[in-house]
Amino acid sequence: MGEQRAVSVLGKMVQGEEIAYNTEAENWNIYKLEDGTTIKMKLIVHQIVRTNEFNQQNEPIYVVSSQNLIVPNVPEKLKKKI
Repeated sequence: MGEQRAVSVLGKMVQGEEIAYNTEAENWNIYKLEDGTTIKMKLIVHQIVRTNEFNQQNEPIYVVSSQNLIVPNVPEKLKKKI
């Protein structure tokens, strides 16, 4: 059983349980921009809380605390000259 946490759902504070998880895959999304830049992005999850609230399909609402990791590869012609 995980720790109880108060989290915000649609601007309302609700109770929930922190859920342990195992990372099965963390894939990169890769975007090629019109200017020649390539941007790689990955979502890194820090915490998952299953709330005591339910959606219209009667499924529990989960709140995920995460961070976006962004790695640009910028062509030399776009870099500032110093």
